[in-house]
Amino acid sequence: MHISHGITLRQYKYWILLLHFYREAYKQVPSSDFDGTYRVSISKISEYLGYEPVKSELKADFEVLRKEPIVINILSKDGHKAQRGMGFISEWEVSSKTVGFRLPIFLEDVMKGLDDAKAIFHLLHWEIFSSFNGKYEAIIYKLCKDYVGIQRTPYMTITDFRQYVGLQETEYTEFAELNRWTISKPVKLINESIISDISVRVEFQRKGRKVEGLYFKIEPKQQTISVGALTHMAGMPHPAFAEARITIPLSEQYAYLENYSADLIQATIERANLFADDKLAKSESVNLGAIYKSAFSGKWGVQYLEQKQLQTKSQVKQKEPTPTKRKVSAKPSELAQDKKLKILEQWQALSDDLKSEYFKRAINNLPKAIKSLEVNKATLANIMDRPLLRIEIEKLFGTV
Repeated sequence: MHISHGITLRQYKYWILLLHFYREAYKQVPSSDFDGTYRVSISKISEYLGYEPVKSELKADFEVLRKEPIVINILSKDGHKAQRGMGFISEWEVSSKTVGFRLPIFLEDVMKGLDDAKAIFHLLHWEIFSSFNGKYEAIIYKLCKDYVGIQRTPYMTITDFRQYVGLQETEYTEFAELNRWTISKPVKLINESIISDISVRVEFQRKGRKVEGLYFKIEPKQQTISVGALTHMAGMPHPAFAEARITIPLSEQYAYLENYSADLIQATIERANLFADDKLAKSESVNLGAIYKSAFSGKWGVQYLEQKQLQTKSQVKQKEPTPTKRKVSAKPSELAQDKKLKILEQWQALSDDLKSEYFKRAINNLPKAIKSLEVNKATLANIMDRPLLRIEIEKLFGTV
């Protein structure tokens, strides 16, 4: 059974989780007592996702899963070919603390009949799968994990592949673009992932110069970093806080990043550290937490950046062989605004497809704990108003 993924990545991840929860419940309850309906706490879903889902979005996503069709080809009991249609789920309910769902009969039978040694979550490691923030790499990873035992996926025509990954007729009509965004880049991301446990290679079947179909070859690989180590990366600070001498809670980091640029945060912490060193030199007691709070509330970083600019200009002036007309320097806030406008102009000049790719890469570059906060809030329309993502876009543009 191959499923056309006309759903979003978030909806696809929900569905994979629901299959897992259903399978686990079926294994624990005698079949005679199992009525097919399963309820799971929202807190349990949150543990897997890394954040608590917004209930209004959760309801909307589950309704899409109920309405979006799965059409499969089967052999009927009389040996004739037939098609069967269903939704990803058949029923759902969302309460204040739990989510309930029921699978279509065909999917119930599939999940009940899975051999334990080949069960979906024995092959698919959730931490690896959920680390992919692009729909196409997640789909290709899942497909390849299903066939890792025989080291290649079934052959698909280009038409079948387009349908499989959920493309509309108007999307990526040229093969070069289709290959770039839905095949080559996703494969590259899978292979370069530090926690991916497989290597993937695409094989094209051509007729003359035209590519008519493809399949993927799969090899297990040693992960650069273990999944266990990955789970401990959630507490890593944002790079802007790297020089902080005490741990600043992620909630506070996020609040600061909402209001200050990364450069200003670094300057604030640097100035606060100098202040602390001065107090230590005088044998005075130091409370770094209080000093950092005062530094941010008092905008020490702004003053510190202005001082550094004046020092730099003074050094340059001393090196000048002849007098030159002194230029009026822009304030740090003006420089930051000019930079922001420049980045915004670059962003607006991009096509929608390029924006989508930069958006995915920016999200993927965030630390895991902060990433979870952005997943449900950021869109193409507001990305440049999200400080964390704007910083990552600037890096991708090569301006930072």
